[in-house]
Amino acid sequence: MYCDYFGFREKPFTIAPNPRYLYMSERHRDALAHLLFGVGDGGGFVVLTGEVGTGKTTLCRRLLEQLPPHVDVAYILNPRLSATELVQTICEDLGIPLPEDPSSLKQLGDRLNRFLIEQHDKGRKTVLIIDEAQNLAVDVLEQIRLLTNLETNEEKLLQIVLIGQPELRDVLTKNELRQLLQRVTARFHLTQLNSQETAAYVAYRLSVAGCERPVFDSRALKALYRYSGGIPRLVNVLADRALLGAYAQERAHVGRGLVRQAAEELGMARSASSVWRRFWWGAALAGLMVVATAGWLARHQEETGELTATSPETLQTEVALPVVSELDQALSMLQTIWKLPEGMACDQLAEPYRCEHGEMGWASVLALNVPVVLELEGTSSGYVVLKSIRGDRAVLSAGEDRPMDVDRLRARWTGRVWWLWPTPPGYRGALAAGSHGPAVAALKRALLLEQGISPEQIIIPEDARFDDALRLLVEQFQKRQGLRVDGVVGAQTWIRLQQVTNPGMPRLQHIMES
Repeated sequence: MYCDYFGFREKPFTIAPNPRYLYMSERHRDALAHLLFGVGDGGGFVVLTGEVGTGKTTLCRRLLEQLPPHVDVAYILNPRLSATELVQTICEDLGIPLPEDPSSLKQLGDRLNRFLIEQHDKGRKTVLIIDEAQNLAVDVLEQIRLLTNLETNEEKLLQIVLIGQPELRDVLTKNELRQLLQRVTARFHLTQLNSQETAAYVAYRLSVAGCERPVFDSRALKALYRYSGGIPRLVNVLADRALLGAYAQERAHVGRGLVRQAAEELGMARSASSVWRRFWWGAALAGLMVVATAGWLARHQEETGELTATSPETLQTEVALPVVSELDQALSMLQTIWKLPEGMACDQLAEPYRCEHGEMGWASVLALNVPVVLELEGTSSGYVVLKSIRGDRAVLSAGEDRPMDVDRLRARWTGRVWWLWPTPPGYRGALAAGSHGPAVAALKRALLLEQGISPEQIIIPEDARFDDALRLLVEQFQKRQGLRVDGVVGAQTWIRLQQVTNPGMPRLQHIMES
């Protein structure tokens, strides 16, 4: 109705899970990275949770778009099924003929097992995605766990992705599901957008719909965030109604008043004020508890003469963090992981290794998928070596491995990171169309190995050129790996290629033992 009026190609704020309209905030990028890494690791469970309307289903659609062509997917949208009905639905989604007795779990399981083995022999992978997984009954979840027992000597035959509301986390912590929980190899909880991200989200959706001008003024954007709480689905509903109001009143822009009016019509104004009241009451209560606790600790110290650490970070085993004060010491520990001589400065590393550093988001650290040094801030600032990630636990290296909650680590991280990676011979920078020399030859050789061609069959001149055929191979590899498809080989693409062709290379993401 209002599309022609504002110059939109289509309505920008529908609630349909259209991947084109998925705004990739940092947390959405992190979530997608977890899903891609979890699916690529081959086996076990990947869990994505988030509040209603935060974009889980849309993110799943984006995941489906980025899966390589050799992956078969069974996608369950309605999990309110019995164990038998679930396995029947999986078989139907994968095109597996049902047995004579479709009510027999054994016959269904045998059919599914044969299919998975056949697909594995063909070099194909199979993924089961279950949306709204918080509705799964405990006995059905146990049956799903049993499906992960279908395996070869090297890997699981079925990768399972569970997507659900926060209640799913509570379900998985039940004692009878502890075996399932141990098989979760990657998990992520998707939270709401903040104020700045909400404004960027609105601008992004308007741009996709064909409008580059700011239709919502700054006060309207703040009101959108206030009434929606940063939940994308509520932003869509509210923005859509506000645009309709602007069209009805023949206004060129949406102001705060139109957003407030839309919130009142949708019943969101009252709920928003209620949320803020609960927030302030909660903050006040928390403040009183802090004061009371501090008073008790002070009295306890006076009575016992003992000094007790009172900071929240100390109470959470802060002293257990393997923080080192010198960057060189942390880099030396990183070199040990790569089995390199210790004590060398970054700029002294010899080919084929290179030391890099910079600032990046968590999703970029996961995408590198190699051990890194992170700079921390807080009561004991310094550096830690992140050796690996298993589920929601980070493994920090300090002579011996020490586990730590990933969220705690990220809360202390400044965003600065150092990492090592093996470069192709003669590497001087990103490889692209027009490059030539030994680095291009090494790239072409690695891509052919990745495609299963035996080393004896690969003969490439050392002065090989980066031509259109090689660019196509690069783009196909990047697409299969869920990387940015640009035909340019920088650190991330080369690292991923080396990890595929050299399984012994250090990796940040590991499969949790079942």
